[in-house]
Amino acid sequence: MYMEQLLRRSDIAAFDQSLLPHQKAQLANGFTVLEQAFLEHNMLAVSKIYTSMRFQELGTLLGVDATRAEK
Repeated sequence: MYMEQLLRRSDIAAFDQSLLPHQKAQLANGFTVLEQAFLEHNMLAVSKIYTSMRFQELGTLLGVDATRAEK
């Protein structure tokens, strides 16, 4: 985990611009590989900070809606 911090979508925007088209392919869940890695990273970071959280709050931190946060 990168410095045990939450990443913001703006943090990965510049990196996303450097990716080639084949590196931006969508996975079966509708996310790109970068978006999936971003979400997994932030889920791990959130788990180190919080012991209990509503899906709505988790979604806000992850930048997705509560339904996606639950999945």
